[in-house]
Amino acid sequence: MTLVGQYALQVAFESGHATGLYTFVLLRALCDCAECQARRPTK
Repeated sequence: MTLVGQYALQVAFESGHATGLYTFVLLRALCDCAECQARRPTK
């Protein structure tokens, strides 16, 4: 896993695939823990 700037992670899988960035905004939106739910922007 590699930090990309201050906004995302890039995952390198054992199979050699390493495409795509996972932004912290996306990861927080997908997470169900209480801390991430509290930090989500209100709509």
